[in-house]
Amino acid sequence: MDTPVTLHTQVPISILGGEVNAHFYGFKGFDKNNEHFAVRAGEPAVAMLRALDVHRCRLLTNNPDKVKQLRDGGIDVVSSVPTGVFLTKHNHNYLRSKVSKSSHTIKL
Repeated sequence: MDTPVTLHTQVPISILGGEVNAHFYGFKGFDKNNEHFAVRAGEPAVAMLRALDVHRCRLLTNNPDKVKQLRDGGIDVVSSVPTGVFLTKHNHNYLRSKVSKSSHTIKL
């Protein structure tokens, strides 16, 4: 039986010189040997997101499957914002594979 994920710690923080209110959150119910936390910046508009009472989000990702997973889990993904990548001769083939096989939105 899976342990339910619950919020156990919430710490308010101020970032960007006090212009943005944010929070650190700690969770119970995941792997007991590792800490799990989230940072929320600004006001919110998947078990971890449900514990935070998040119903919609803007997602920073290059992976369209993450958007699908959140939507399938009942989270309204308002937009998906691609992230940059650190391209080197060592990871170029790996990143190209992500684009060609998984439709990642990476500009190479």
